[in-house]
Amino acid sequence: MFILGIIITLFANIIIFSANILLPMFMQAGLNFSASKAGLLLLPGGIVNGIMSMVNGRIFDKYGPRGLVTGGFIISAIATLFFANASETTSSYLILI
Repeated sequence: MFILGIIITLFANIIIFSANILLPMFMQAGLNFSASKAGLLLLPGGIVNGIMSMVNGRIFDKYGPRGLVTGGFIISAIATLFFANASETTSSYLILI
């Protein structure tokens, strides 16, 4: 179980760090957004992340990690598929969602 946990953590970190680095770069270089516009477009996601971390902490304490990890990886896989298909014609609203 320890090795499985390490592998899951590895993939989660790859997804998180690549989105945090590549998405703003894509928005600036690929979509020709200014740095401030790209930052403001990503701001709601950061706010939702901050609020959900408190909610997820309570869910974790009450039910354990199994449902959170499964749900998180499903959401991450869907988001990764959307970002893999991003192009110059990608709407900023899709990135926001």
